[in-house]
Amino acid sequence: MYRLTMSKLTPQPNLKLRIAATIIDYGIYMTFWVWYVYQFGNPNDKGGYSVTGWPALILFSTWFLYFPIMEGFKGQTIGHLLCGLKVVTLSGKSISLGQALVRRIADSFELFGTFGLIAFLTVRNTNMNQRVGDLWAKTIVIGGETARCSNCGAELSLTFEETIKGSFECPECSTKQEK
Repeated sequence: MYRLTMSKLTPQPNLKLRIAATIIDYGIYMTFWVWYVYQFGNPNDKGGYSVTGWPALILFSTWFLYFPIMEGFKGQTIGHLLCGLKVVTLSGKSISLGQALVRRIADSFELFGTFGLIAFLTVRNTNMNQRVGDLWAKTIVIGGETARCSNCGAELSLTFEETIKGSFECPECSTKQEK
């Protein structure tokens, strides 16, 4: 992996991609939640279904298995993968399971408590475009970064590796450049 300073690794906010990834991920999780409660829950007096006791732990275990474990081992959830995003440390390395867990614990107030307003505002107003969970975990979300070749002017989409290195080679004119 690469050794670099934080100044080299400067992701773009990519808010649309991050919002889409969040909607995909929580859409997957909530679909499972509804299916599970309907399949294994008991009718309640409000006309719905309830899952209590040990079976309710499966709902919370699934959250832990999906979000922190996928990010901890792959750096991506399904939503991040589909949107071309990846979570890395500030130095561009793979994140740990602990960092992934810290990021996702922050979801409870960043996303649900304020309908995403805290996450949106912190991504927009931090130098590295981090949300609170990223600040606590010392991580950043990369992907979707673009650069313009200073030689031929071509607009390029950077790979994860080029974003982490902070440099790229223009496929149009073969000029090596730094971001």
